[in-house]
Amino acid sequence: MSKQRRIYTKEEKLEIVLLSLEGTQTIKELSLRFGVEINAIDNWRSEYLKKKRAAPSKGQKILSDNERRIAELERERRALKLECDILKKASSFFSKSDGKHMGS
Repeated sequence: MSKQRRIYTKEEKLEIVLLSLEGTQTIKELSLRFGVEINAIDNWRSEYLKKKRAAPSKGQKILSDNERRIAELERERRALKLECDILKKASSFFSKSDGKHMGS
């Protein structure tokens, strides 16, 4: 008869992964202790580390597509406003200097 596979909860998997990352026990020891295949622990560790690297750092928000687009448009608007302000000041500067040279 074949052995029935045990289903591990997320919490159990996380506990085993964290124990394996501590380094106080080898994966083989954890495998024997919890009755889990070494390959399964390796897979869980890889998945955990991949998710951890992909997670945003503190203070960084995950934005939806719409929120990302809004943020991009707001940056673009600020840049255009700055350009417009610079052009207004330059226009004002050049119009004043043109009046002085016109012989008035």
